[in-house]
Amino acid sequence: EIQVQVDVTVYHTSENVTIRAAAESATANSYFGIQDLKLTTALAHPSPPSPPSPPGLWHPSQIHDRFPGATGWSGSSLDITTCGELGTMLGGYQVLADEDYVEKTFTNLPFHSSLRIRFVYTRIDKLSAGVLKVDGGEVWRRSFSYLEGIQSDSTGLGSVSMCGEN
Repeated sequence: EIQVQVDVTVYHTSENVTIRAAAESATANSYFGIQDLKLTTALAHPSPPSPPSPPGLWHPSQIHDRFPGATGWSGSSLDITTCGELGTMLGGYQVLADEDYVEKTFTNLPFHSSLRIRFVYTRIDKLSAGVLKVDGGEVWRRSFSYLEGIQSDSTGLGSVSMCGEN
């Protein structure tokens, strides 16, 4: 298993946004889950400041979805699983597989010019790629090598999986 800290900033001005997490795989027994999603809005600077400031003015409020407890999600499955030390997630082993997805539409966002989306994407077993889409457009993709994240057991003959199969 591999956990990836996703941190994406996208140009966005609408008061609504749909965020979709998905997966791609060429093999069976490949799964994913998401955890701890944070959505923050930002306004662009009205003009170049002097001296320079960090890019954008980040709105102090943010949406923070934790699992269990988050509401408004839809998709292939909304099951919550716990995977050892990797924690509790939406999806997980034998829940969200190749071609599955979960998504949520956030509404009534404050006036903004950018969105920052942060979450943990967990790849379980032999998943080929993780994908994040915002309003239908792909904004993040992470490809995984076949055995990436598979740990050898103490004998060196097999592998150990915290959540799924080897």
